[in-house]
Amino acid sequence: MQSNPYKIGSPASICFSGGRTSGKMLHEILAAYEGQLPPDVHVAFENTGMERLETLDFIHEVEMRWNVPVTWLEYNDQFDVEDYRKVDGTLADRRRKYNAKDLADPDRRGFKIVTYETASRRGEPFDAMLRYYREFRAVCKGESPILPTVPSRMCTTHLKIKTNTRWMMSMGYDYFDAVQGIRFDEPRRWAKMMAQNNRGNERYNNVLPLYSAGVTKSDVFKFWQEQPFDLRLDPESYAGNCNLCFLKNTDKIVNLIRLRLTETGGHVPPDVQWWIDKEADAGMSFRQNRSYDGLVQIAKSSAFIPASLEPSIDCLCGAADD
Repeated sequence: MQSNPYKIGSPASICFSGGRTSGKMLHEILAAYEGQLPPDVHVAFENTGMERLETLDFIHEVEMRWNVPVTWLEYNDQFDVEDYRKVDGTLADRRRKYNAKDLADPDRRGFKIVTYETASRRGEPFDAMLRYYREFRAVCKGESPILPTVPSRMCTTHLKIKTNTRWMMSMGYDYFDAVQGIRFDEPRRWAKMMAQNNRGNERYNNVLPLYSAGVTKSDVFKFWQEQPFDLRLDPESYAGNCNLCFLKNTDKIVNLIRLRLTETGGHVPPDVQWWIDKEADAGMSFRQNRSYDGLVQIAKSSAFIPASLEPSIDCLCGAADD
């Protein structure tokens, strides 16, 4: 008899992105445990401050309706040159690791716990991460600022993965299962997760119960159609959990910016200006051959933007259906 894929091992962190897929995954895991998770199985959402407000509302509604505790986490680290000073007085040029003493100190563990009410909504954790790396690179490496890019997604790494890992380590878990919402119709994402497991990770092992259960996007949509509430983002729209994420194709971002400009009477709204400012501060763009300022200028024009041939890029922050 096949075992229930939703009966996950422990300790474990259930990674709830705030999308429909991870929401269904959480529902099925709760059902497998008759509504009461084991004490060593935790649910977490890592807020970057750039999530759509609809995503935050959805997560809060899930925790209230399903009576499941969701820990809201945010990156919260400050650069201190003394963390990098070696015995001989020179500075290390590699990012420091967090030890047990660091993780026991709320001021040094690199994350903080917030709530729906106190969660950042204007990119503050993202800003903190960029600020840390600006100072670290300038002081320890003598290099210029850097932004996340397609091949180097430091936003996902630090705001999501490492924030969750430090939180689990702070509770005394040296190794745990990271339960991810990857569906059966996402073989490329499944392969990436399994490749990570095969390479070995000193802190966690990816577990994908939806994939094991053969769940597809149509199954996810059918599930939410039967629920009394849903994520208030159109799954067919260009909007995703991360507002105007640089991983989106050019045509999608231009159309989203056009919508926002329509809503604001042609004025560049703060959530769009945020991306422009980050590129100006760093002196570089998130993507080669395009900038957010340039995308705004295209959006303000009447130019027709055909559907992009750029490949779709996956991210843990996810689309509305993730």
